[in-house]
Amino acid sequence: MTARHPTATAVLVLLLGALALGACEPDEPVDLEARLDEIAGEVAEVRGLDAPGAVDAEILDPADFAELVLELGEARTGQVASAEQEAAEAVLVALRHLEEGVDLDEVTAEAIEGGVVGGIYVPEEGAVYLPGEDDALDPVGEVIAAHELTHALQDRTVGLDALLDLAVDGDPDAFLALNAVVEGDAVWTQERWSRAHQDPEDRASYLRGGDAEAVAEGQEALEALPAYLRDQLLFPYTAGADFVEALVADGGVGAIDAALADPPTTTAEILDPERYLDGFEPADVDVGTSPGPEWDEGVRQGFGAFDLQTLVVQGDVTALAPAARSWDGGALLSWTRGEEHALAARVVFTDEAAADRVCDALPAYYRAAADGVEAGDDAGEPAEGEDAVGGGAVLESPVDAFAVACGPTGVRFAFAPDAALAVALVDGG
Repeated sequence: MTARHPTATAVLVLLLGALALGACEPDEPVDLEARLDEIAGEVAEVRGLDAPGAVDAEILDPADFAELVLELGEARTGQVASAEQEAAEAVLVALRHLEEGVDLDEVTAEAIEGGVVGGIYVPEEGAVYLPGEDDALDPVGEVIAAHELTHALQDRTVGLDALLDLAVDGDPDAFLALNAVVEGDAVWTQERWSRAHQDPEDRASYLRGGDAEAVAEGQEALEALPAYLRDQLLFPYTAGADFVEALVADGGVGAIDAALADPPTTTAEILDPERYLDGFEPADVDVGTSPGPEWDEGVRQGFGAFDLQTLVVQGDVTALAPAARSWDGGALLSWTRGEEHALAARVVFTDEAAADRVCDALPAYYRAAADGVEAGDDAGEPAEGEDAVGGGAVLESPVDAFAVACGPTGVRFAFAPDAALAVALVDGG
């Protein structure tokens, strides 16, 4: 059985949620339904679209809200077989994104219960849920409502079914790219709504983040996440907002709807919007290797620019920008044999200099992330080939071995129980 989404648990639980800010006491009670209808109309005006009509919304006690988010996450990730989840988590462990023995569901639950999520839109119900102590909206809650009502507007204008489908069955890089458009739009819209429709005092309260204690608690919960999951959570909101800003600068607000209808399929396009605007098509990349017939295939998926960045940043932060701009395609494949795991990936670039930078950064990443050291002479060296023309490295750690083979516009790397197998995998199996 082949898993296609090694990070589905964390991503799905946080699907279509606004990141939390601290709440503060509203000045006076309001008619919640009427206020949400008013905000919905204003959000639609900001986006240049027809109002979405009545949207079901409910403010829940924070504990009940967290429970609802967890239930939604469990329902969605429940569509993924346990064997696929295990193979996917093994990939995260091999890449040093997750420590051995860490329960990913438990980590996610702690973040949600700690207040990381500030609101959610549930497409299956067409409903918005917000956490709060009373049936009222403070200035921060109004901005989060504007964010979630943007999702309702997206759903009723272009539909969010494709996002849900990608989350369960699609390529994770394509899902992250589309989610960046969805969340980037909501962030872009909430900011413009606040500027246009909140009075200066309310906007100042929102910009301060609300209650300092609640903000600190949410930040603590966010920082407690493993770095990769935290970066993956933030990416659609931060990189997505920059992407949407570039779209609007190029083609106005209509360009957002065009991107929702015909979205980018790679995070490389999110990181470099010009590539999306120029009609970028990634290269078709095959890992093209195998550890042998006694190994069972685990995860098969693309290896995108976001994935590459999470490794490169640990080896050479200055290589991040050229790696993203030059990424032209990537693939990852993993295997299991009993308790043993192996993984191989291949990435191709449009620029030789970027490939060289990544080739140098990957061994440095393994040294930093895995306490890796150069393997002994008996491990062998990557052979010359399509992507290997003399560059590369072989390293070992107490847990596994890592090999890199470098070529003019491509890089292969592999993790395996021993150095000889890692070298064989980057040589083509």
